[in-house]
Amino acid sequence: MFKCKLKVLLILCGVLGFSLNPTVALQGSDSIKIGGLFPFTGRLADYGLILKNATELAVEQINAQGGILGRWVELIIEDTGSDPSVAYDRAVKLIEVYGVSVIIGPLSGGATMPVSSVTVLNQVVLIPFSSSPIITILDDNGFVFRTSTSAAMLGVALAQAALSKGYERIALIARDDAYAVGVANSLRTSFENLGGAVTSVSLYDPGTSDFSAQIAAASADNPDAISLVTWGIDGEQLITQMVAAGVTNFDLFTDGLRYQDLWDQLCGQVGPGVLEGKVGMAFGSTITWARAERFVNDYRDRYGEAPSIFAANAYDAIMVVALAIARADEVSGTAIRDNLCAVANPPGEVVTYAEISQALSLLVQGEEINYEGVSGLVDFDEWGDTTSAVFELWRIEGCEVVTQELVEVSEVVKLVPELSYLLEDPYNRIAEFPEEIQRQVQDSGTIPVAIWLNAPLPDEIVNRSNEFKESVGEGWSLDEVREWRQEVFEDKSAWYADVEEEVVQFLNTNGFWDEDRSYACLAAPVLYTDLPVDPSERRIFEELRRLNVVDTIYLAGVFEPKLDSAVPTIEAPSVWSRKDSSGNNLRGTNVRIAIVESGRIDFTLAPFASSKRNH
Repeated sequence: MFKCKLKVLLILCGVLGFSLNPTVALQGSDSIKIGGLFPFTGRLADYGLILKNATELAVEQINAQGGILGRWVELIIEDTGSDPSVAYDRAVKLIEVYGVSVIIGPLSGGATMPVSSVTVLNQVVLIPFSSSPIITILDDNGFVFRTSTSAAMLGVALAQAALSKGYERIALIARDDAYAVGVANSLRTSFENLGGAVTSVSLYDPGTSDFSAQIAAASADNPDAISLVTWGIDGEQLITQMVAAGVTNFDLFTDGLRYQDLWDQLCGQVGPGVLEGKVGMAFGSTITWARAERFVNDYRDRYGEAPSIFAANAYDAIMVVALAIARADEVSGTAIRDNLCAVANPPGEVVTYAEISQALSLLVQGEEINYEGVSGLVDFDEWGDTTSAVFELWRIEGCEVVTQELVEVSEVVKLVPELSYLLEDPYNRIAEFPEEIQRQVQDSGTIPVAIWLNAPLPDEIVNRSNEFKESVGEGWSLDEVREWRQEVFEDKSAWYADVEEEVVQFLNTNGFWDEDRSYACLAAPVLYTDLPVDPSERRIFEELRRLNVVDTIYLAGVFEPKLDSAVPTIEAPSVWSRKDSSGNNLRGTNVRIAIVESGRIDFTLAPFASSKRNH
């Protein structure tokens, strides 16, 4: 059994990066490289060191047992800067420069979306820490997993805490991002289902530092409590501004505010009196379980403090990846993906913290294992989410963050995130929709949706479609091009029609297929129809999602610019980094673009009739 001490190297090359290597580790291709995307700068910087410490501890323990497959594990960490575009660039670097097959992180949902676009494309496993519900239905080909828990579960636990404190009416202030909106939506729905009332929901822009408008809106109806669904420095600024405004009924915090340094600062700024007895719910709370006691002690001995939020999830992420590699006997992303459930889920002999040697021995013998982590059971469902969670109900006592009790939540209905906020409209966003959609919601109780299907074209159609591109049309007459286009169009239409038939029959059976308003696209795997906004009809969304052919459901016709995710998704940064003949970065200046729409367009619709563009 090898013993080795890990050495952390700080590399400054224009951006912050870390390379975690055993002092006697094998170099180059001999090490198994695991990437890490953690925030050491920016608004989420408070969590970067926590994630680094926990993953470092896991790698240290694995290498102390001789590594995996006779090779050392090397952790290569990049700073995301708390910025989605930076996270995307660092993910590309980890994949293209270091050749990693798995990336742990990033932390936020806003960064996870663009990063997943490049990891999935390159068949790299991604284990982010974001709790955003939208991650559940990412088109990820099975390459995205989470050891952290969906925000939908946190909202349920928080609603139970509100009820236990005797609150009947609450207001919400939430950061306008995927994570916070998911928690707020779940909290609102769950609290109302328990008989409570939500007086208002106020969202704030992530870039703001003035929360006066949100504080005024939340306190207007004198709720029993105002829940703050926020992170780090935002929470500090919110609470100090609320106290300054004379509003002290803030309570019901989320995991993003569970760290001692924050409350030390707040106690000095606003005094301990207004903070005493306030409570919050946190992920990763199962580090207080008996089986995780050794993890807590080892972490404290190694770093001089107790593990905080996400530490247990980060540790478990490294461990399940290492065990999946050992079971697969190879390091590819596909092999890791295909073996994660096998080492984390029942059946199999249960192994947990400090039992890595036993787990590896069982795998060598051909035995199955069931890793139960320090963050929880770490059983993955079909979406790569954990199947249950235990949350920590924490409270402030004498400016100290203490654990009050543990709350278990499971079997949460997974609403389609793109539409879940529409079912209850907690943020009154229907008022932001075009007038024709507002009228439809009010008059018929339905909304127009686009149902995209998982229907990859057969190779023969793809090859036929690429025939013209590969020949660049050399020697083709205009009639030949038209004939080729018509043949390809007919082949695609016939294929999609067969795939779409199952969904059309389902919608027709349930009364949601109207021949006058519903239609199937001829040249793409997408159906357009109207679905109900009444919460009692939400089963339709769930039943649709259970159809194997259904991929994603979107609101049809309403689009908002999301440059933080769209720009990296289309790989614009990689294009901008290229040089033209003069040595200047490409920026698209003086490039003229033509758009040819060959799909089905109803030019009688208001958006086209009123448009001044030449359609």
